[in-house]
Amino acid sequence: VIYSANPQANTDLQLDCATIRTKYNLPEKFILYVGTLEPRKNPQGILQGYDAYRKKAAAQAVPLVLVGKPGWHAQEFATQCKVLGIEESVHFAGYVPQKDLGCFYRLASCFLFPSLYEGFGLIVIEALQPGCPVITSGVSALPEAGGDAARYVDPSDYSADRQS
Repeated sequence: VIYSANPQANTDLQLDCATIRTKYNLPEKFILYVGTLEPRKNPQGILQGYDAYRKKAAAQAVPLVLVGKPGWHAQEFATQCKVLGIEESVHFAGYVPQKDLGCFYRLASCFLFPSLYEGFGLIVIEALQPGCPVITSGVSALPEAGGDAARYVDPSDYSADRQS
């Protein structure tokens, strides 16, 4: 669904997204990740980077919402949340149907996708389409997918101080 010049269409979209926020118990502000939870998607980078961000942002830190099916080594992802002490700030939404996913992008403060390898990066385009700010890896095909619209990071640098 794309924003329309028709005011009623925009109102309907806002109502739908409010329903989605309630259905999935989404916080007012959140950082979004969408994808299978598996090593090539860089779960270590996601969680260590989020931990560094939380420490730097302190009380202003927003939660991390993870959307996707568990992949191989997914249990290690949950264990790492506990080790880092961030389990209260990380919300596992699990699988979300495509019809609901658009509202996740519209409601998110930003989309985080520091993948180590992608064949193309369609997910970056999917996040950018409704206007969600994107932070993604500057490797593989992701810069081609995001162009000038995305912010790029080194997926192996977990520091909150690094900007590119």
